[in-house]
Amino acid sequence: MNCSHNPAIVVIAYNRVKPLKRLLESLEKASYPKSNVELVISIDYSNNPEVSKVAENFKWLYGTKRVIAHKENLGLRKHVLLCGDLTERYGAVIILEDDLYVSPLFYMYATQSLQYYSSDKKIAGISLYSHRTNLNCYRPFESIADGSDVYFLQFAASWGQIWTADQWSRFREWYNSEKKTVTKEDNIPDSVISWPESSWLKYFIKYMVTNELYFVYPRNSLTTNYSEPGTHNSKASSLFQVPFLIDRSQNIWKFKDFSSSVAVYDVYFELNPKSFENISENLKVKDITIDLYGTKVLEKIKTSYIITSRPCKNVVISFGCIFKPRELNVLLGVQGTHFYLAKTEDVQKSSSRPNWEIEYDINLNPDRPLCSYIGGEFLKLLSMKLKQKLLGVNLFARNRTRARVRM
Repeated sequence: MNCSHNPAIVVIAYNRVKPLKRLLESLEKASYPKSNVELVISIDYSNNPEVSKVAENFKWLYGTKRVIAHKENLGLRKHVLLCGDLTERYGAVIILEDDLYVSPLFYMYATQSLQYYSSDKKIAGISLYSHRTNLNCYRPFESIADGSDVYFLQFAASWGQIWTADQWSRFREWYNSEKKTVTKEDNIPDSVISWPESSWLKYFIKYMVTNELYFVYPRNSLTTNYSEPGTHNSKASSLFQVPFLIDRSQNIWKFKDFSSSVAVYDVYFELNPKSFENISENLKVKDITIDLYGTKVLEKIKTSYIITSRPCKNVVISFGCIFKPRELNVLLGVQGTHFYLAKTEDVQKSSSRPNWEIEYDINLNPDRPLCSYIGGEFLKLLSMKLKQKLLGVNLFARNRTRARVRM
């Protein structure tokens, strides 16, 4: 790819008028280079002609606009795949589904990140969105700080992503090589495996895990997600709304090579064991799996040792849970009994629900009655957990100093 070329913006729409209008308005407010920026609005067939009217009537002042109105219903997976194929025509594309809102700085970030990462074969794509939630267990996530503006995650982005022609063609070659399925045997989270067949994302995630590839993520998000009702959402939610950049004193991002970064996370949102080896003297073993969220399938773990929040026998070292992000507690050797280094065979499978510190995850005040959180963040998280059928004990068991849930 010629990185001096501006990536095309590809908007994916279906039958939602209001979200499409909102996304286009946010695109109109963003900053762009003086040279031509192409906008493509790809509309899957539905019974709502108003969507096409919005696309046709939108005035794009920064370059050429192209509207693709498909004559038959493609479904989300096929639609996204066809939009990814536009990389062959444009060299690189920014994919935006219609329930997103972009930062005024999103295009500046896109061009700079492309310049830096387009030739790195370990990178499968670039995200505009920054996760604040581990999507495998719906608990808070934040990346360890390493002095750069990015981190690396083996979880493909779907809320604003950038692909070069080379990155996309390598995925397409893998995807088209044989009939692909995602099964329980794959070393990816059960939550991803259970996604419907309309999901393109679970196939891209399997591709990344199979080939040991990663997405680049910004620490400060350049998009946010409205999560309005659609193909994969039955109700509106603010769960995936995140803070995003609206201004920056110097519009220059500090990137870091994948090979030198310690902020590298696997498909379970767990820090890469090599990062622990690089920055911690507390661990004396190397053949190790990191399972701080307690979501990995034990039968799939091949290493001799594990660091986990699940109960273990014959614990080698234990760690507390004070600092954020949670891996800092292990890296700094915080004393306590929340995370355990043990042999993988010593994880107690019969009672393998991990520790879950409510006050740690959502900043509960241990001296404040739980009932006083009604209407607040606590009940939102509780409702979400119940829907996911992850809670297994009485939530309101507590003592004088802390409230704890095991799941």
